[in-house]
Amino acid sequence: MKATQILTPLKPLLKKPAAILLPIVLFFAGWWFALPPDEKSVETGTATQAPSVWTCSMHPQIRQPGPGLCPICNMELVPLQASAGGGALRELSISADAAALLDIRVTPVMRAPASIHIELFGKIDYDQRTVVTTTARMGGRLERLYTNFAGTAVSKGDAIAEIYSPELYVAQEELIQAATASSEKTSPAVRSINESLLAAAREKLRLLQLTDEQIASIEKRAAPNETVTLNAPQSGIIVRLNAREGQYVKVGDPLFGIANLDSVWLYMEAYESDLPWLRYAQKVSFTVEA
Repeated sequence: MKATQILTPLKPLLKKPAAILLPIVLFFAGWWFALPPDEKSVETGTATQAPSVWTCSMHPQIRQPGPGLCPICNMELVPLQASAGGGALRELSISADAAALLDIRVTPVMRAPASIHIELFGKIDYDQRTVVTTTARMGGRLERLYTNFAGTAVSKGDAIAEIYSPELYVAQEELIQAATASSEKTSPAVRSINESLLAAAREKLRLLQLTDEQIASIEKRAAPNETVTLNAPQSGIIVRLNAREGQYVKVGDPLFGIANLDSVWLYMEAYESDLPWLRYAQKVSFTVEA
């Protein structure tokens, strides 16, 4: 009787723990199923591994699923470190300290003319379009050079060389005879022929690069000159010298190259990366050391 009385009060006590634990278990089960998948993996300690991606340290746009060589520079690929924030292919993420050191500034994208300051190294040189080449209009021997080195400054009409030419000697003789004949008193028909011969002799010497003053001087002589002076066709600097004293030349041989310095060129050396910023007729500013 006493034992029965003791067990009867214990039955309600045995049912109370189950009634207390059941709500707790249901709460934790609902909380677990409500968690995102990433947090579940963190809670369980089995974080899902990101897919292995290999990239090139010189060309970060290269993405391959395994190791190998970069198809651009042939360097060994390195594993890509997954960032906490993810990001797209052309997205850059840096820390706050790095941003402060780099002094990064952000501005909205807008459509406007792009400007850039490019510094190039160069030198000033003559304009190739103004170079005049003096050639030999007749075959002969250069008896004397008045300019015997490149860099000599000359003015238009200055004497630059003396040449002996048999062809030029005969042309002078023809001019002297035509001038003598045209000065004689003859019939109008003969005078007309002599004047025509005189005009032809003058034109021949003019085509041989003699000036009008030289032709007029030859007409007044009784005998031709052994040498004829060659004059500079324009003012400038002798940039090419292909003649030497005592040299025999043929018709068409280049003798001098004279560049006019009224306008000069500025030669600049640009890298390939600078070419998109350069265009024809672009304004530039430059400084020289001397």
